This record gives sequence, C-alpha cells and structure tokens, in this order.
Amino acid sequence: MNYATTGEAQSLLSTILEVQPRTGSTGVGKTNDEIVFEMADNILSRLMESIDLEEAKPDLFDEDEQGRVDSLTTVLTQELDRYNRLLRLIRVS
Repeated sequence: MNYATTGEAQSLLSTILEVQPRTGSTGVGKTNDEIVFEMADNILSRLMESIDLEEAKPDLFDEDEQGRVDSLTTVLTQELDRYNRLLRLIRVS
C-alpha cells in the first residue's frame, strides 16, 4: 500500500471516529476501535465483487466490419480494470 492510500485510509477512519456520538454514560460500551472495525466490516460486506464487463453487457464487444470494437468500449474496459483493482485493494487492506 502506498503512502497516499494509507493516508486516505487514516483520514477516513479519523472522520468516522469524529462523527461518532459522544455519550456521558459510564456504562460499558464499544471502544472507538470496535466501532471503526464494525463500520469497516459493514462497508466491506456491501462491496460488490469484481465486475466482468463481458458478462454484464456482452454486446459492447461486438466488432465492426474491420474487427474493431468501439473506442468507448476500450476506455470503459480500462476504467473497469482500474475499478476492479481498487476493489481488490480495499479487500486486502
């Protein structure tokens, strides 16, 4: 994980802690770490698996008479690869 990603993760967790309600009760509650881990698990459970564009929309890969796919499909494929890498990074972090 690079520094920028680590910094962004720390910023996210810090923000989560800052928005937690403050209570004056002396009862036994969850620690800040427990709250953050619970929220992170919740977010992780709602993340989709990697997207397979060919399964989702196979007609995007139809070739023209010269054997080419649409240029927007090329860009979409590149962005989808980036998004899938991001999903993998989130899961292993």
